[in-house]
Amino acid sequence: VASIAGSLDDPFRVSHVPLASLRDEPSRLRDEAEALSFGGGRRAVRLRDAADGAADAAELLLSSTAGAGMAVLEAGDLGPRSALRRLFESAKNAAAIPCYRDEGADLQRFIAEALKSAGLQADRDALAYLTDCLGGDRSLTRRELEKLIDYMGPSSEKALRTVTLTDAEACVGDSS
Repeated sequence: VASIAGSLDDPFRVSHVPLASLRDEPSRLRDEAEALSFGGGRRAVRLRDAADGAADAAELLLSSTAGAGMAVLEAGDLGPRSALRRLFESAKNAAAIPCYRDEGADLQRFIAEALKSAGLQADRDALAYLTDCLGGDRSLTRRELEKLIDYMGPSSEKALRTVTLTDAEACVGDSS
């Protein structure tokens, strides 16, 4: 959205469409994407928490030939039978980009790398706690790790300092 409109919050170039509005007005996504920007440039339309209930609206959007704007639909877990997912995967003018949760060894590796870049390492119990509490959302995981790094303070030593379970519990909440 920012690459199209220059900002996520420009009210003249970015339109945030609520999912509930599509029930009464399924053409709204298409209409917003085809609308001209007040100050020029391409418009971006954003629909968060999209679900199969938005499939009819998305089909209208994809049938548009105007093509001036860009629409970004963000959805949670859509199974292989999801009408919305199948629509985007089969359309020539759309893309479905899966984003998977960080889990298991991948999450542990991400945590270890983030801490190492700050001169830290987690002990076994702290790593287990962090792995259990984080991973549901990459940006939230990153912010929680930044809090932990700030909590631990700057490192002037060459050796990695150890984050303990007590340290991790003191500032990282359960966001799994």
